[in-house]
Amino acid sequence: MNQLATPNFDFSGTSFEKRFRAINRERLRRVHESLSARQSDFVEMLPLLFHYNHPLLPGYVTKDTPFGIPEYGPSQASLRAVRRLCRSFELDRRSPPRYAIRGLYLMGSPGTIAYSKSSDLDLWLVHDPDLPAPAIDELTRKASRIEDFAADLGLEVHFFVFDAERFRNGESLSLSAESSGSSQHCVLLDEFYRSALLVAGLPPLWWRVPADHDAVYDDYVRAASARRIIDLRDYIDFGGLPNIPAAEFFGAAVWQLYKSIDSPYKSVLKLLLMEAYAAEYPGITLLCARFKQAIESGQSDLNALDPYILMYTKVEEYLLGRADPIRLDVLRRCFYLKANVRVSELGPHTAVVDWRGEALRELVARWDWSQGRTVLLDQRDHWRLAVAIDERRDLTNTLKESYACLSRFARNHASELTITEEDLHILGRKLYAAFEKKPSKIDLVTRGICSNPREPTLSLHEVRGGDEACVWLLYAGTVTPAETAFRRPLKRSGSAAEIVLWCHLNRLADLTTTWHVFTVSSALNGQEVRRIHQLLEPRFSSDDSDVAAPGSELAPQPRLARVLLLVNVGVNPFSGTLSTGDVLTSDHNDPFQFGGRHINLVRAIDLLFMTTWNESFAFRYTGDAAVVDAVGECIGWLAGGADGTVLPTVEARCFSVDHTQAIALRVQTAFVRGLRYLARRGRGIASHFVVETGATLQHIQADTSGVHRETHASTSLLMRSLGQPRGRGFNTVCFDTGCARTALLATLYRHNRPRVVQIFAQTHGDRADVYILDERGVLLVQRQDCHTLEALFAHYRQFLEATLMRLSYGRDGRTAAPTVETCAIVSSQGRFSLEAHAADSAPHGTFLPLHVLADADSSGRQQFTVIAGQREFSTWEHGGSLFLQVAEYILAQRREGQPYPIYITDLDLSTRFRQASEITTLRPLDLLRFKKRIEHQLTRALQRDVASNLVPLAS
Repeated sequence: MNQLATPNFDFSGTSFEKRFRAINRERLRRVHESLSARQSDFVEMLPLLFHYNHPLLPGYVTKDTPFGIPEYGPSQASLRAVRRLCRSFELDRRSPPRYAIRGLYLMGSPGTIAYSKSSDLDLWLVHDPDLPAPAIDELTRKASRIEDFAADLGLEVHFFVFDAERFRNGESLSLSAESSGSSQHCVLLDEFYRSALLVAGLPPLWWRVPADHDAVYDDYVRAASARRIIDLRDYIDFGGLPNIPAAEFFGAAVWQLYKSIDSPYKSVLKLLLMEAYAAEYPGITLLCARFKQAIESGQSDLNALDPYILMYTKVEEYLLGRADPIRLDVLRRCFYLKANVRVSELGPHTAVVDWRGEALRELVARWDWSQGRTVLLDQRDHWRLAVAIDERRDLTNTLKESYACLSRFARNHASELTITEEDLHILGRKLYAAFEKKPSKIDLVTRGICSNPREPTLSLHEVRGGDEACVWLLYAGTVTPAETAFRRPLKRSGSAAEIVLWCHLNRLADLTTTWHVFTVSSALNGQEVRRIHQLLEPRFSSDDSDVAAPGSELAPQPRLARVLLLVNVGVNPFSGTLSTGDVLTSDHNDPFQFGGRHINLVRAIDLLFMTTWNESFAFRYTGDAAVVDAVGECIGWLAGGADGTVLPTVEARCFSVDHTQAIALRVQTAFVRGLRYLARRGRGIASHFVVETGATLQHIQADTSGVHRETHASTSLLMRSLGQPRGRGFNTVCFDTGCARTALLATLYRHNRPRVVQIFAQTHGDRADVYILDERGVLLVQRQDCHTLEALFAHYRQFLEATLMRLSYGRDGRTAAPTVETCAIVSSQGRFSLEAHAADSAPHGTFLPLHVLADADSSGRQQFTVIAGQREFSTWEHGGSLFLQVAEYILAQRREGQPYPIYITDLDLSTRFRQASEITTLRPLDLLRFKKRIEHQLTRALQRDVASNLVPLAS
């Protein structure tokens, strides 16, 4: 910018700074009038708390905490306020050696028509730019303690501690629930200049610069300083504000959308203001400029200078110019409700002492509102749900339209955005958490709209749909089944528990609500509903202030914070086909397999949980898979890369007729065990959890690709599933404590380790069950003839030693081949243990070497060459009788011709064979499976029971 010559500036009009101070005093007086006596004392003594550092004063940290405010001396009123709090406080009249604090400002709604008893106080605490970091930390801690002190007085106070020089140079306040961070620097400064109240310290330099010189603010300041008309030491310079850059509009829109979650009325006002600004771009007439021009022209009417009335007036002009009556009506409702004055209670001729009531009554008369309109708005705190839904729809539509307008403006006029990627990402998460509709997510309809929409009586009806599915309908008041055809339900759901949670979070019900429950087949009753609601009350918060602030829990991905499992809501587990005799004659009391018939008493689970983004969800699961379905849903909500050490709070409750504590404890124990174990997924691990419920084995697996669940009717089907490779990582398997049928598998998997091929065998006479866990934890099970256990282990070792080095290991020079371990399975009274068999304990050299080469021709047909000792057999020579010829040869080599099993000692699969069999990475288990199939055909041939044609190995 070219520096303008000094004569071009008019330095004569300087008296308006006195008008700023006069307006400031009057608005501060209005602040005190709106507070209680104790709160007014707090504001009165607030600068004194920072001007002195005394251990008796609220907020004291240490003797080294910086203090002192220039141009401040405690008034008699502030001294009286302090002494009412601390009678022994003695004032130190000495000036501090250094003024660490340059200014203290109130900004926002205090002293305006929009301030009410529920409003908070935002204070800018501007410190000396030369303060070292430790001193700033001390000052911030003091401010935080004063916030806590104010909270005890019923005041919500927020301090923003910063350096004006760094702020002027573009450094933003850090993003928090109260600070917009990098999203709107100039927008924030515009609001500050039109609303800030100087509580103590130096005034803003902006007060001293004439309005017609704001466009050349810096040049004017330099010229006035050079002429010694302005002494910069007497002011705080937050910077000039000739305009709002186009790049800020999008960040401001996102920020206001975030604030609209809990304060929709205020956000609608500010978003519409930004839209009005955008419509004037680039020649924007900022509200702070209007404010300054009015003061310079001699305007002293506080109502005419009220920042919120100025904002309303500008937006009203914009919407009238656009002929937009719908949003104009929304604007007026938002302004009226933000002011929070009940005009309907004043009456047309009532004398109004409060200036806010008088100002708002004049506006309402100008809007030509009826008495009924103001009565409805004045009853906002007690709006019923239908009114709240309509109001939220109008507000949401207005917010969306303004946001879309500002987004288009930013795309058309801004080459880059001022909001940082980090702040935009965090705010985006918050908006996503608040507004995104997801399956089973509880919508908060009344948040920010009405504070007490409670219904004294609610009716809950169970109905059956055309597909016989159960649907629950919620009605306000006492509604009989005959009346439901003529009434519109407030809520529909397949879960009664979800409706109760929805009512709780939207404040439709509390512990005094009367519930009428009408059912078709459910056992639910009003008492059980009240018990559910009583359970929800301390666990799921409906307080808007509990919403997580940006930068805290919103920085990571949302994760589970609290889980509540409601078991058998509306279900009597002993009804239906349960045989009382079976139950009574058995001591089997596991709720998952209860009584003589091993009945699963867990018939249904309602999963309710809250995330760290303050979202609440409800799911209902029925049947034997209910508990693993609940685990599977929650696994998806654990933080990415969770290691199982940080898990949510989990609680299970049951309201059945009998065994409620046992059922709840069993579900909670199994759920936590499964959740903790499956949380180990990732980092190359696929985690499996198996629980036995009724006659089924429920198997759930989690890995980096997601969560998968299977139901198995038998142990053999489970073992077949565990034999399927799951990704490239290691498979770990955990069995629930009540899995009696899988006790052996649980023993084997407890000893499973990566990079080891483990062979376990249990003999049954001349047969053996062999369980093989490869280096990935994948299971292979086979039953085979067993001459001796030592010979069985020896041939497996010999086979693996011959084949492992030819596999994919070691080719890159980094991955070592797995080691081999062998163990005998010993059983005693239903319990299993393992006995290791060392390699040197097995006899060697007792086998006829049997090497099989598997190949494929150009058509993909399998071709084999078998080398038995020194003799070679091939498909080319013997065709379909290959294995018969080999078996006869082997039998002839045995001394007594015994038909004991034939063991392959080596197996080599060619590249063409692997391609035909679709084997991309050859693993030990692949070879062992082919080995098993070939040995099976050889054994059949040995017993003269082989067909003339070969059975394809990969079929």
